[in-house]
Amino acid sequence: FVDVVGGASLARAVAATRVGGTVAAVGFVGGAASSLDLVSLIRRAVTVRAASGGSRRSFEGLVRALEASQTRPVVDRVFEFDDEGVRAAFRHLAEGRPFGKVVIAIGGGR
Repeated sequence: FVDVVGGASLARAVAATRVGGTVAAVGFVGGAASSLDLVSLIRRAVTVRAASGGSRRSFEGLVRALEASQTRPVVDRVFEFDDEGVRAAFRHLAEGRPFGKVVIAIGGGR
């Protein structure tokens, strides 16, 4: 499981990970601090690994690999880039139910 949000999302990522699985924590837009239930963490034998950005060359290699495998992100919803669309996107995020990326389309790109 890859968690790019951090904060309270990290505990949800641990709960969603299979027994013996790994959570890669790579971001903290949801907050830099998190509380984890250590009993659940130990019982599920989940490994939490912090990952930081690498070199430009590594990133370019990752992009090539993603393109070659045709990997695409899961998109929950797409909102328009206008006042109502942006407000609706943030409301949707605040509900805490998105499964995948929440996108605000710029320039009419869907």
